[in-house]
Amino acid sequence: MKFIKKPALACIILLSQILGFSPLAQAALVELGDGGIWDTDRGIDWFKLVSPVPGGLTLAEARIAKNGINTLLGTTTWRLPSAFNSDGTTVCTGLTGCNDSELGHLYYKELINQVKDTNGNVLSQTFKKDSNGKDIFPFLAGGDVFWSDTGTGTDFIAFNFSINLGGGSQLDKGPSDHAQLWLVRDHVSPVPLPAAVWLFGSALLGLTGLSRKQRHSA
Repeated sequence: MKFIKKPALACIILLSQILGFSPLAQAALVELGDGGIWDTDRGIDWFKLVSPVPGGLTLAEARIAKNGINTLLGTTTWRLPSAFNSDGTTVCTGLTGCNDSELGHLYYKELINQVKDTNGNVLSQTFKKDSNGKDIFPFLAGGDVFWSDTGTGTDFIAFNFSINLGGGSQLDKGPSDHAQLWLVRDHVSPVPLPAAVWLFGSALLGLTGLSRKQRHSA
C-alpha cells in the first residue's frame, strides 16, 4: 500500500486533554493518566494522544518524530512497535491472521469484534468501544498502516489497521515508503503529562524540521 509523499515533514499532534486513569471495556486494556493505554496481557503501554499525519511518514521521519516525543517528555521509553511474535524470534507476514506481534495482538485480541458465518468466515468487523461507548483509539476510525521497527536494509514490517475485511495484515514495506507512527513502551507507572506537552505540535515541528534541514545540508 503506497502513500502520497508530502513535501514537508509532518508531525504527530498530541490531543489537548489529559486522560484519567480508568478501566476500559476490555479487561486487558487500562487507560493511564499520562496518555498511555496499558495492555495488561502483553505488559506494554500504547500511546493514545496522537493523530495520523496526512500522507504518512517515511521510517526515518517516524524515528525522528519518536525521538522528538521522548525529548519533549523527558524520557527514552517510547519506541516503535516490534513485529516479532511473543516468542521474540519469529515474524509473521501475511494478508490476515498475524495476531501475535504487538500491533497484531492489539488488533485481533483487544480491539476487533468479528461477525462470522457458520463456517468461520468473517462477515464483518468493528472496533470495540470503551465503557462509555466511545472509540478507545479515536484516530483508528478510518484505519491506517503503522510502522514497526522490525526489519533490516530495505525490508521492514508495517501493520494495516483497516477495519474493512482484509485489514489486520502485517506487510513488508521499504523504509522510504510511507506509514503512520504509533508508539509503545514497556509498561511503567503513569506520570501525569506536564502542561508544556500541549505545545507539542509546534515543538516537534521545530525538532523534525531542523533535523531534515541538517540532513539536506550535510
